[in-house]
Amino acid sequence: MGRKRRTPREYGLISAAALLVALAALAVGAWLLPDNKGVGDIDPLSALIALLALAASLWTLRKALQPPLPLADVLAHLAATVQEAEAQARYRLLGEGTAPIDVTFALRRAPTHRVGDFPSGGRLKEIAAYYRPPHPRPPHRLIITGSPGAGKTVLAIVLILSLLDERRPDDPVPVRISAASWDTRRSVEELLQAHLRRVFHLPAATAEQLVTARLVLPVIDGLDEMDTGLEPGTASRAGQALARIEAYLHGSARADVVLTCRSAQYQALRQACGDGADLAWVEILPVLPATAEAFLRRRVRDLSRWREVLQALSAVPDGPLARGLATPWRLTLALVVYERPGHSDECAAPTSPVELSTLVSAQAVGEHLLARLIAALTPADAPYKPQQVRAWLTVLATYLERNNAEPAPQVGGRPLSGTDVVLHELWPLAGTRLPRVVHAVLAVTLLVPFLYPLLLLGDAAVASATAITLCGFQVALAGITWPEPKRLDLSTLASRTGRWRLAVGLAHGLAEGLAVGIAFGLAVGLAVGLTVGLTVGLTGLVVGLADGLMGLTGSATAQARDPRAPVRSAALAALAVGLTGTLALTFGLTFGLAHGLAVGLAFGIAFGLAHGLAVGLAAMRYAALLLCTRRWSRQALPPRLGRFLHWCTEVGLLRVTGIAYQFRHRELQGYLARHPAL
Repeated sequence: MGRKRRTPREYGLISAAALLVALAALAVGAWLLPDNKGVGDIDPLSALIALLALAASLWTLRKALQPPLPLADVLAHLAATVQEAEAQARYRLLGEGTAPIDVTFALRRAPTHRVGDFPSGGRLKEIAAYYRPPHPRPPHRLIITGSPGAGKTVLAIVLILSLLDERRPDDPVPVRISAASWDTRRSVEELLQAHLRRVFHLPAATAEQLVTARLVLPVIDGLDEMDTGLEPGTASRAGQALARIEAYLHGSARADVVLTCRSAQYQALRQACGDGADLAWVEILPVLPATAEAFLRRRVRDLSRWREVLQALSAVPDGPLARGLATPWRLTLALVVYERPGHSDECAAPTSPVELSTLVSAQAVGEHLLARLIAALTPADAPYKPQQVRAWLTVLATYLERNNAEPAPQVGGRPLSGTDVVLHELWPLAGTRLPRVVHAVLAVTLLVPFLYPLLLLGDAAVASATAITLCGFQVALAGITWPEPKRLDLSTLASRTGRWRLAVGLAHGLAEGLAVGIAFGLAVGLAVGLTVGLTVGLTGLVVGLADGLMGLTGSATAQARDPRAPVRSAALAALAVGLTGTLALTFGLTFGLAHGLAVGLAFGIAFGLAHGLAVGLAAMRYAALLLCTRRWSRQALPPRLGRFLHWCTEVGLLRVTGIAYQFRHRELQGYLARHPAL
């Protein structure tokens, strides 16, 4: 949906806040300069800040006067954004071609009172044709199942694009959501609203309005990925999800929904939960040899290289090759491996696909292709070598597969995901204790260089107490199991809670400034202490800005559009809060103490760092993970992990789901975990 559009009220409040900052900057420059001769003398820096704040207030005031975007325009924009994103997802899944294999399906079950004229079987395009408005007839609650690699996600994407291609202004917008990210304590409505806010940056009120009017069609992909076992029951996350879907209504009727799941897992769910979900069930059938042959003939550049493969598919339709290429995923693998050059000098794969026709089992066909996939997808000019890519992805795959064990491992009461790689939640890969210890050591190490001058030059008792307090605070914070990424969210000023947090922060900063100023002043003498107390008390308002900013921090995951964004936002929030505290205390102490520049600077930076590190816990934990996964570790990862994972999505080894990276296919994840890189 692009950037979040603020309400006029929010822009008005931000404009008022910017004007207050401008006035405060002018006041500070006029009254607190050491060399001021009168009210007319203004610090140039304060004047610059005031001018910038005034410009910001005028811009936000103009925004506040703009009318809100009509709901129909919001829906159209949402449809365009979804269409662009799903077209890119289809391109990544299908490789260089954009035409999917026209797989066949069979209708396994439909509620007798809702069958209508739903086709009992056919091809992929017939599902899209039936589901597309203006057909009002049921069933519009559909679950698509199939074997691993059968093309469930591709079919869901094609269905979404087909619905959007001929969408009328008042038709619902289909939105695909990963089932693995669903906290089943939330209803379907809450899931949709959170997804619209997080991924498409819709305001909360707009998201609620769209969901309440059922103008968003949920396409929940990967029900089988919600649990680690192959036979989920009623108490499983997938079972709870089906119960939530059953309660998802539009008036008195059941609301539309589309699901995807592996056949075996859905069969187990049906046996455990009964038929209460009232879903039409279609199953994708294996790709017929004739269909596979026709697909290859359309897609390959040189048919002569594929002659033996095509002959084997035609001559032995039930042979190992035909069974090994019986899914769209396997056919796509074959094209990627043999139709893309990759690192041909470093790849053990033959230059001709003829070897496929000599393999003795369907499993051997799959493993043969998976073994050569990474080298085929790694271009010759890539920043990484195929051996590095495989080694790093093997570390991630092994960790995820370990989390798929029964019972699922937990850390801090939270089960570890067996499919999602979330950067700020990946630290258990290096152990449950080591990253937290490294986190604490890293935080204290950053503080020590600024605490050391304080211990040497300042009062011993006050300096020691300050050092112990700040370091102990960081050690305690490092013990938090799951730090939540924070980001500065000025839109919270539009709420009573946000304004209350800012006021409390300012009051706390004022009291803190007075206490610090008087404490340091008394350490060097009563007369100086009185001056320092008054001076730092005034500048404590600026210190309070740091505390106020901490109160205005919100979840970085709620607005993330990129899996790397939460860690990046946490680091930026830490920097903003840290610099604010540093500048505030440095200014107050150095102005109050004529000969205390070194002490004031050291204490100010230490104070600012302590505040910043408290806000940036998630970024610090991620940094600790990177330190724990260097070359000397058994679980080595690249130093710029986020950049590497992003590159993997661009070449087609991984995919992005919300704020998580996932392997392009679970089969690839399992293969790498079973066959560690040498």
